[in-house]
Amino acid sequence: MVTIHNWLKDLVNVTDEELSVINEITETTFINANEIILKQGQVSNRIGLLLQGTTRTIFTDNDGNEKILAFMFEGEPLAVIDSFLNRIPSSVSSITIEPSTIIWTDYERYTSFLNKFPRYNTFMLSALAKWFADGKNRMEYLHKNSAKEKYDMMCKLHPKIIERVPLMYIASYLGITQHTLSRIRSKK
Repeated sequence: MVTIHNWLKDLVNVTDEELSVINEITETTFINANEIILKQGQVSNRIGLLLQGTTRTIFTDNDGNEKILAFMFEGEPLAVIDSFLNRIPSSVSSITIEPSTIIWTDYERYTSFLNKFPRYNTFMLSALAKWFADGKNRMEYLHKNSAKEKYDMMCKLHPKIIERVPLMYIASYLGITQHTLSRIRSKK
């Protein structure tokens, strides 16, 4: 299982003092499969790290149709950044797919940590740049011309999705029907 210390040490040279404060301001929770972490329209008051499990981020349109925007796996941050940082209602929901363990901190403790250790502002900017680049890449391959191209690129870039995510969610993520996804997979 991923730990906050292992995750951080791969990104930044974390000191013992910083790690001690991080341990004080965070809490670890276990969430069952298919539970809502954040509901569309709520303000995100927490930012976290997925230690174990899988989640999906969805958008529900005015007709009630769900569109899957992303999947998150161990070692990936869980945050609806615009909602969390700007204190505005979230435009998406986050839901567990598998039983998940998440380490969280809330907005107040997070901002207090950044005030105490301002070098993490730079770290956060770097993390945001990576998230945006990943999102840009995801949008590019999801807008390719054919369903097969989307599927092939997803398999190449994100093999965990095929291994751990139900096909109905994969089809929604790719913007294709389950029938089309089955047809593509049968030709492999």
